[in-house]
Amino acid sequence: MNISLQGISKKGKQRIKDYGANWRVLDKRSKVLFNNRLGPWLLIVPSSKNDDDAASRWVHGLDDDDFKIMPFAGDSNDPIQR
Repeated sequence: MNISLQGISKKGKQRIKDYGANWRVLDKRSKVLFNNRLGPWLLIVPSSKNDDDAASRWVHGLDDDDFKIMPFAGDSNDPIQR
């Protein structure tokens, strides 16, 4: 499933500049070890990269510090639904 990202912070805007706004969701979890906030947490990778690329990252599906997460245009699957 695919998502579009919009940068909120300086870090997020730089990621969009480096890799583009279209990303692929590889995994979805309700908990992650590095943060005590409940999810949904999404493991994402730029659409132009392989699944094991170093650009992959975890983002919070509802309230991420660096990105606003939106469904990808034309993708009927909403990755944020619980």
